[in-house]
Amino acid sequence: MTDRSTIPARSSKREPLGMVRRELGRSGKPVSVIGLDLANGSGGSVAGPSGLAGLWARAFRAGVDLVDVSGPAGPGHESRLRTVLAGEPPRITAIVPVDGGRPSPPVVVREIPERMRSGVEESVARLGGSTVAFPCFLPSQGAWLDRPETLGTLQTFISEGRIGGWGLRITPATRLDHLAPVLDRGASFLVLPGNLLDHRLAAEVERIVRGRKVALLLRDPHAGGALDGGFLRGSSVAAGPAGRFERWEDLELRLRPVTRLGFLTKDRSRTLSEVAIQFAAGLPGVASVLVPPDDTGALDSAVGAIHGPPLTDSELRQIEEVVEDARAAPPQVVDRSRVDG
Repeated sequence: MTDRSTIPARSSKREPLGMVRRELGRSGKPVSVIGLDLANGSGGSVAGPSGLAGLWARAFRAGVDLVDVSGPAGPGHESRLRTVLAGEPPRITAIVPVDGGRPSPPVVVREIPERMRSGVEESVARLGGSTVAFPCFLPSQGAWLDRPETLGTLQTFISEGRIGGWGLRITPATRLDHLAPVLDRGASFLVLPGNLLDHRLAAEVERIVRGRKVALLLRDPHAGGALDGGFLRGSSVAAGPAGRFERWEDLELRLRPVTRLGFLTKDRSRTLSEVAIQFAAGLPGVASVLVPPDDTGALDSAVGAIHGPPLTDSELRQIEEVVEDARAAPPQVVDRSRVDG
């Protein structure tokens, strides 16, 4: 059972709607408990750049002030964000990627500070002067944190006010046994996946950061679309090897616990998508849940979820039982005719 004894009390529906904020680790900067995940793509059903801009503007008006553009899709969104932030922009916290170089000859090591400096400067310029940039290392680049050139450059950026802090992106392939020493070198946050279908990584990382002023930012709260029906839309499910689920057994494994979680929405007062965000926001050490809203309805649902009544101890126990059962049971082959329709 996940320990939630230290989770701050959530807002209730009787309180005025407003964005809940939590500190982003040792940086001390408050950020919205709902953030925009633009790192891995966003706005799947929004038409064109103008539609995306409108969606982001709506998020900022709702009090969202944390934006992650540190992943593969992030750089393509930075210029669009600048348009949204033009004029009298809200003051946002943007997590931008930092290229510290990769393992190679010593000559590259000497280039690390300049690479990092140019990367941060370019991102801040694209996002606008009112943006506070928090660089984020990808897992493959984390090894460079052992280099004095890297840490020295980061500290210089912080002292000059160019950035507010730095952190790492964590994946299931990240070597967690090396994480604690890196965190002690001054990290403010970690970005990692976390949802109620599979939060083992988040739980393991939380045990490492416990006692350290390092915040967790959880992305993919909807488990790749499993908890909001996203993976059932379109033809990707029935596409076989070309789709998200290369094996039908994987699809069955994902569908089974989702069906059993129906008890969470039986009174129709909330959706499973909203429950997923509530769950992620309630995990220990979490400062923000990064969501990639597909449309205004998904965005409004995510923002509204934090004002709903918290999950009860009984519900949390049942969630754990469903997830544990799903892990223990072997997958069953799906009848393709049912899925293909």
